[in-house]
Amino acid sequence: MDTREGSGNGSRSDSEFSEEFLLLRGLFEEVLDRPLSDLDGHARLVEDIGADSLAMAEVCAALEERGLLVTDDAWAPEQTLGGLLAAVTR
Repeated sequence: MDTREGSGNGSRSDSEFSEEFLLLRGLFEEVLDRPLSDLDGHARLVEDIGADSLAMAEVCAALEERGLLVTDDAWAPEQTLGGLLAAVTR
């Protein structure tokens, strides 16, 4: 069974996601200048979202500005939004 739920395309409403998840997804929307509201925690950073290394660096900087840190190894291309969220620390 494919656990990526349609390559990250979920049918959940935003009210079902945590505030932190919505922040992270919103940062990627801002950096990539496109809506990502149809993506869930299974969405892969590169393949599903289309984030390149520059976009990931911009999101990382935006997280750091908010006092949130992510280890370097969490930014792997195969990483998911949910996996990245799990790696965020204050």
